[in-house]
Amino acid sequence: MVKKITKDMLISEVVAIDPMNISYILMDWGMHCINCIAAAGETLEQAMYVHGYDPENVDELINELNEYLETQRTDPSYLDELFDKNVEADSVTKVSAESESEDKGEDPEG
Repeated sequence: MVKKITKDMLISEVVAIDPMNISYILMDWGMHCINCIAAAGETLEQAMYVHGYDPENVDELINELNEYLETQRTDPSYLDELFDKNVEADSVTKVSAESESEDKGEDPEG
């Protein structure tokens, strides 16, 4: 049986379920607190409020995390689809080293 994530779970408990992939999902939401000391004593709901999210967003994130946990067992490509959707929605910005160099007026080749 897949563990169900709830809003009263500590961030550290949530991440421990699937450290790599859940961390990516949380970071996509701007929740970079996965290694923060607060992760050991702050619930998912508390962390969301600290980051300016409202109750609907808390439910949305919990649903997304639980959907990932349910789906990952049957369709490992789910996470790729999730991130592709978020990139299309412009919630994640991908920056290449080349584009950073061009922004600084540097030659990307060296």
